[in-house]
Amino acid sequence: MFLFCGVFYPLEALPPAFQKLAWVFPLTPVNSIVRSISLGLPTQALSYPLLVLWLVVLVLTARRAMFRRLVK
Repeated sequence: MFLFCGVFYPLEALPPAFQKLAWVFPLTPVNSIVRSISLGLPTQALSYPLLVLWLVVLVLTARRAMFRRLVK
């Protein structure tokens, strides 16, 4: 995930197919927001909705897993 999410280099350095695939990973929107804040670049519009989507999915998954372990 580190290699394809733009941690070490910008996403624009990847081929177009890998750029679209990279947005599937949860690290890509976080990295995009942090990069825009730290470097003063414009934020990509897709970053915030994807970050909220990943937050909702992962919180619901964790909640369901905790409920299964605690309530038997």
